[in-house]
Amino acid sequence: MKIRLRQLKNKNGTVSLRLDTFMGYFTDASGKRKAKRIRETLPFHIPTEETPNYTEEKLRLLQKADEIRKEKEIQLQESGRYPFSKEKTKNDFFIPFLEEIVSIKISNKRNNEAVWLGMQRWYKVFATPIIRFKTINDSHCSSFFNFLEKKAKKSNGTPLASSTNRLYFQKFYSVVQQAYLDGKIKELPAQPASFKRANKKFKTVLKRYEIIALRNAPYYNRDVKNAFILSIEMGLKLGQLRTLKWKDIHQEEDRWSIKMPNKGTNEPFNYMIPESIVSILGIPPKDSNNLVFPLLRSASEANVQLLKWVIMSGISRHITFESARNTFAFNKVSEGIAIQNVQRYLGHQNLRTTQKFIEQLQIDIPKDKKGFASNSPFAASKAKQRKHRISEHIRKELSAYTYKFSQTSNPTKNND
Repeated sequence: MKIRLRQLKNKNGTVSLRLDTFMGYFTDASGKRKAKRIRETLPFHIPTEETPNYTEEKLRLLQKADEIRKEKEIQLQESGRYPFSKEKTKNDFFIPFLEEIVSIKISNKRNNEAVWLGMQRWYKVFATPIIRFKTINDSHCSSFFNFLEKKAKKSNGTPLASSTNRLYFQKFYSVVQQAYLDGKIKELPAQPASFKRANKKFKTVLKRYEIIALRNAPYYNRDVKNAFILSIEMGLKLGQLRTLKWKDIHQEEDRWSIKMPNKGTNEPFNYMIPESIVSILGIPPKDSNNLVFPLLRSASEANVQLLKWVIMSGISRHITFESARNTFAFNKVSEGIAIQNVQRYLGHQNLRTTQKFIEQLQIDIPKDKKGFASNSPFAASKAKQRKHRISEHIRKELSAYTYKFSQTSNPTKNND
């Protein structure tokens, strides 16, 4: 906040110049918060427009007034009376620190500029300009999130979307975390319980009868169907499936694998191909640079094609290619695969990322399963994935299903 130079028009046509200094807030005897301002009218004024050399005189007086404003601001800062001096701003006040972090985040990644500026704008509406670091606690964070949910409104009067509220608060909390790491806040405030509930998301996992329905439903785009089912069985991402080439499939005696880059190490990770699909891979084409799924184009088009296939199979849920990867991870965890192996299959660089991923699958992990400690943060999840009982003949149909990789680009044939 700086000293402002204001122009006030008089009845006789002249304009008075006034310095308006904001000195923070105070609470009056009735308990109301009011702004404390110092107003000083300068001993000269801009003449009327009919005055000779009006433009030059106006410019000269405004320059003179601005020089007085700057000099007064320097005097207040040096005397320590001005609450926004550089030293005090750096050590005591939270909003200048927030503005600095926001500018750094925007310079690092311009894509998030609107979100960071939106958070900063709403926080300035919520908080006072002279709020100090010692005020940033659990209650303050909870109050800001409640403000976003209940009081923040758009220009048309409608409240902000819940997803926008969560996004703004996430950015704000990252600034609070940085202040804690810098030693400006002694204790890291906890996230409000209402934010944790609103921010809790669960991943879509395909049920067994839905997998059977999808496999039995023919679809003209064989690459979309085959790639989706392959993702269920091997956990590959849509981006990996789109760029998968025949040269990436390797055979060593009776073992088949797909070589993929691993973020954690420099060496690639070999995805072992299940035995149920080894026999149907067929002989790779002569040109090993060909894509395995040439009809799997952009991500948006692939998910639209997938949605059409899902509707044709009689499934009413919203399913994307990510659902196949979620289903793969769910099956691996249910089988008791070690968490480190699940991490390698999913291609996560950090083990905590895999833990959070599993938490969102809504699955109870038995304590005696291999690789999952009883005190794991995701082992105590109370959410349960509902299991559907299926008959024995459907189980056999599920395990006996086979499909063929598309080596042609003819989209008119069905893949039954």
